[in-house]
Amino acid sequence: MANITARVDSVGMRVDSVAARVDSFPSDLDARFDRHLKSVVSHLKSMRKSIRDTQRNDLRVLYENISSDLDESFGTLAQRMDASFDRLERSPRATKRSSSSDAPSRRSPAKVARGLSSETVYDVDAAPKHSSPPAQAAEALPSSPTTSPTPTLPLPTTPAQAPTTAHDLAHTSVAPAEGRKKRDNEIKVIQTKAEEAPKIEEQYRVVCMSWEDRTKSLATAEAKLEANPNDTAAKKSVAEFREVLKSIKKDKDALGAKLTLYELLEAAAGAPEFLTDVNRRATSEKAKRATFNNKVKLAAGFLTARKNDFANAVGEEAKKAAHKELEMATAAHKKASDDAAKQSNVATAVLAQKFQTKVSVDRMIELASTVLDRLDAESIDADFVGVCADAKRDFVAFRKQVESFDVESVTL
Repeated sequence: MANITARVDSVGMRVDSVAARVDSFPSDLDARFDRHLKSVVSHLKSMRKSIRDTQRNDLRVLYENISSDLDESFGTLAQRMDASFDRLERSPRATKRSSSSDAPSRRSPAKVARGLSSETVYDVDAAPKHSSPPAQAAEALPSSPTTSPTPTLPLPTTPAQAPTTAHDLAHTSVAPAEGRKKRDNEIKVIQTKAEEAPKIEEQYRVVCMSWEDRTKSLATAEAKLEANPNDTAAKKSVAEFREVLKSIKKDKDALGAKLTLYELLEAAAGAPEFLTDVNRRATSEKAKRATFNNKVKLAAGFLTARKNDFANAVGEEAKKAAHKELEMATAAHKKASDDAAKQSNVATAVLAQKFQTKVSVDRMIELASTVLDRLDAESIDADFVGVCADAKRDFVAFRKQVESFDVESVTL
């Protein structure tokens, strides 16, 4: 009987224990649910903040890109408008109007706003800008590419200006296209003329060989004459060889100068392709920079999420796992930031090269156009030949430096 009573008591205690567990189960479930809900809410908040930061950074990058493109576009527009004003000033119509003494002044209001005097006479017979004297050409071509002067924008509309007409708008829209077409035609002429360079080089090589042969023959004749001053044949040979060498020297110098000009044409003929390659590389590096910046944003969002997970982790094992993931996220974010910083330096360097290349190529095309005007002259100025030789040497060195640019050499 006592044994049965003990068993009944034991069963009763077990039932009480089960009842206690059943009673505490809802509260434990509520606590777990609350912790999980807090973790989810915290994660959602971190995601919202990360998305907000990402959108803000995307807008900032977009704003910088748009600002850069607008600055470049406005600079190009200012140069074109300035060139259009220069063409208007040198047009035959401007010469006719300004040089007329009987008719009243018929200058356009735009010229009045630009401060031109009523006695201004535009000389349309003056030499074009490509046929400037050698000293001016030397000033236009420094040994290293430099920053071009900032283009001046035309003055804003004043009360003295007439309203813009449809004809003016049409002329403004057509002028840039005409300028590009003219430049393309100049480049084609330069490239066609540069194809004759190998022929001039061969002629110069033949003349140099003849010069060397006649120089050796003169030396032999002079040696014979020195050994026997009374040798009449040796005297005659020395005199003849000296006359021949004078003639060959004249041809040699002329062909050498001509070859220098053709070598500049060769360098200028390949300049547009060089500029295209540099522009393509600059576009590629800018796109890479944007990609790396996006990776930094993603890594930052992932790092924020891991920080929140670590802060909300419960238990020793969960803390260790969250801390390990946090360390990995921190390392990934640092690597992404370093890569983005390096790529930013690369893009900045390439964009600077793009601007310098544009200035250098424009000057080479301008000088090559001047060379075309002087190529068939009876005599070529030695100073101008020196300017062309220096310009070609500097451009070739600059192109080699740009083409050999190593991305890996850029540091943080």
